[in-house]
Amino acid sequence: MEFTNIIKYFYVINENSEESEEYENKGKVDGMKKKLAVFLILILMVGIVAGCSSTQSSSQKVFTVEELAKYNGKNGNPAYVAANGIVYDVSKSKDFVNGVHKDCSECVAGTDVTALMSKSPHQSGKGLEDLNELPKVGTFSK
Repeated sequence: MEFTNIIKYFYVINENSEESEEYENKGKVDGMKKKLAVFLILILMVGIVAGCSSTQSSSQKVFTVEELAKYNGKNGNPAYVAANGIVYDVSKSKDFVNGVHKDCSECVAGTDVTALMSKSPHQSGKGLEDLNELPKVGTFSK
């Protein structure tokens, strides 16, 4: 091997090692950027989930008399009742069949049943607990 070829050989090795070091440092920086991006995405996702759950109850629908009447449990419509200013989904309740309470023909879905509740077992004891276990879908405004 000639002397000039040896010098070129060492020059190439040296040049490649500098590039290699530069590439390695760039890889470390890129890795840190990726970790930071993943961390920020996780923080953002947690914030979104927390925001959704905290605003969900405050952004529930406010039902008027006319709107509530649409949810009568007939023709495939959900069955909702209003009681004490809260609108409950009674669609899956075993006590409501086709939008009518099994023990009270006056208690029908799509209406405010607050006055009827004052005369029923739902006002206290087990009945009230059952009502509070139903899904709350909004509030009622006359």
